[in-house]
Amino acid sequence: MSAAAEPDGPLVQSISLAFRAAVAATILLALAWLASDIRQVPPDTTAVVSLFGRVVQIKSAGLLLALPRPIEAVRLLPGPERQISLGIERQAPAAGLDGGAGPSRPAPRISPAPPSGAAGSYLTGDGGVVLIDVALTFRIADPAAYMLAEAHVPPALNRLFRAATVGVAARHPLDDFLVVDQGRAAATRATASTALRQEIVAAMNARLAGLGLGVEVTRLDLTASLPPVARGAFEMVLTAGQGADQAIAMARTDATRRLAEADRARDDLLNVARARAAERVTTAHAETDEIVALQARATEGARANLLDQVYRDRMAKLVPTIGRLTAVDPRGDVRLILPGGEK
Repeated sequence: MSAAAEPDGPLVQSISLAFRAAVAATILLALAWLASDIRQVPPDTTAVVSLFGRVVQIKSAGLLLALPRPIEAVRLLPGPERQISLGIERQAPAAGLDGGAGPSRPAPRISPAPPSGAAGSYLTGDGGVVLIDVALTFRIADPAAYMLAEAHVPPALNRLFRAATVGVAARHPLDDFLVVDQGRAAATRATASTALRQEIVAAMNARLAGLGLGVEVTRLDLTASLPPVARGAFEMVLTAGQGADQAIAMARTDATRRLAEADRARDDLLNVARARAAERVTTAHAETDEIVALQARATEGARANLLDQVYRDRMAKLVPTIGRLTAVDPRGDVRLILPGGEK
C-alpha cells in the first residue's frame, strides 16, 4: 500500500490539528468581537448607541448590550447631572477702551494693558461700559442631539452668551455689575447681581431651546471690571465718596455727642431749679405756717390779742440769746444813735 493512501499519516494529522485550532481561534475571536460592546456604563455617564450613524439607544448607568463595531458604535457622554465648564472666548476690546491712542486722543505715557481673559465690553442701561469675564457651566440635556452637534456647542454658546448679555446689560445700570453707589445696601447689590446672572442664563436657555444642541446652561460665574481708561477716574470718585461718607459720619457722631451733652446739661439745670424751687416753697411754707394758722383762727375781735401772743412768743425765744437789752419808750423824747456800717 502506498503512502498517499494512508488517511491517518502524520502530515494529515498535523493539518487536521492546525485546522481545528484555527477554527477554535476564529470562534473565540468571533465571540470576543460579538461581546466587545457589552460593557458597564459608569455612574454619571450616559451611553449613546448608534446603528450606522443613527442613534438607536440611550443607556444610563448599568449594563449595556450592543452589537460590535462597525454595526453599532457606543459613545460615552457625561450624564445629565454632571456639570461641564466652558470659558467664554475673549473678544477684542472696543476702540478707545484699552487705554491706547485714538484718532482724536494722544497716546498716553503709560498704556495700561487690558484685563486678561475679559470676554468683552458691554454697554449698560445708564450709559456705562463694563468688561465682563465669564465661566459658563452647562449640562447635557439630550445626549443624542449633543452627540450630533458636539463640535458646534462651544462656538454656539459663545455667540449666545454675547447676544444674551448685550440685551440684559442694556436693561441694567452699571451698579448691578460693579459697586458704584456706596450708599446702596449690600443685600440689594447681591440680589441685583443674582437676578442679572439668572436673566442671562434664562435668555441663553430660551435661545438654546430652538437650536437642538441638546445642552442647557445651569450656572454663570460673572466677573465685571471697568475699562482701564475709566478705572482711575472711577477710583477717584469712590475715594471722594468714601471721604465724604466718613466726614458725614464724623459730623453725625459729633452732633450726637453734643446733643447728648446738651440734654445732660438741660436735665442738670432743670433738676437744680426744681430742687431750689421746692426748697424755697418749703421755706416759705415754714415761715408762714404760723401766721396762716393764726389767720385761720382769728376773728375781728381777737386779732389784736393773737398778734400780741405771737409777739410775746417770739420775744420769749429771742431774749435769752441777747447779751444786753436797752428798752426805749417809743413815745418818749429819748433818741438813740446806733452805729452802723456804710451802705
